[in-house]
Amino acid sequence: MNKLGSYGLAMLALFWCGGCNNLSPRDSSFSSPTTPSFAKEQMLHRESAPFPKVWKAVQAALKEMDCVIVQKDRKPDRADVVAQGLGSKTIYLTLVDEGSRVTSIYIRVGATGDDSLARVILAKIKAHL
Repeated sequence: MNKLGSYGLAMLALFWCGGCNNLSPRDSSFSSPTTPSFAKEQMLHRESAPFPKVWKAVQAALKEMDCVIVQKDRKPDRADVVAQGLGSKTIYLTLVDEGSRVTSIYIRVGATGDDSLARVILAKIKAHL
């Protein structure tokens, strides 16, 4: 296979596998601490607050918005919450303790992601910090 064919095949494989768009909760290279970023219909925000404080703020914000928590799973360095609310939409939240008083907050509203509602949820969380 010639050089051009190998390059084309490599580019096709990169495109087919999703390239660099796959963000994991531990990937910190795509977001600044103050600006939310979106990847695969979910919002990522890094908050300068310890994990336990953000966890309490999430629960208070969801309660204030009259959302019902249908599932929650908390571990020492990660928490996953699924809630119903905001016009019967499902809200998916993931908190990841990044250490040194930084917590990543991942928010997805609905199946396809609603960034305006995700920003409202983030503002409510920040109000409780």
